[in-house]
Amino acid sequence: MNDQRPPVAATASVLTLGTVASVVALAAAFVSGLIGAASLSTLLSTVGVVALLATPVAGLVVTFFELRPSQPRAAQMALVVLAVLALSTVIAVLTR
Repeated sequence: MNDQRPPVAATASVLTLGTVASVVALAAAFVSGLIGAASLSTLLSTVGVVALLATPVAGLVVTFFELRPSQPRAAQMALVVLAVLALSTVIAVLTR
């Protein structure tokens, strides 16, 4: 491993976990929809989409804490991206 690269194992784990969780929930929603469990399918679909949307946000938060000791500017950039995501979400909700 290159000594200049910061450790990002926690970020990778969070992104992987969020992706797997959303895929599992969406696949289960699909199967439950096929067998006729509409309310369960709706619930699982909602959980899958929320997990899918929350994954990058959680990744940015973990990246901030992971990079803060070794690369404070990169950590600050993660917060800037998080702020842009939050602002765009607020604008989208308010203009619906």
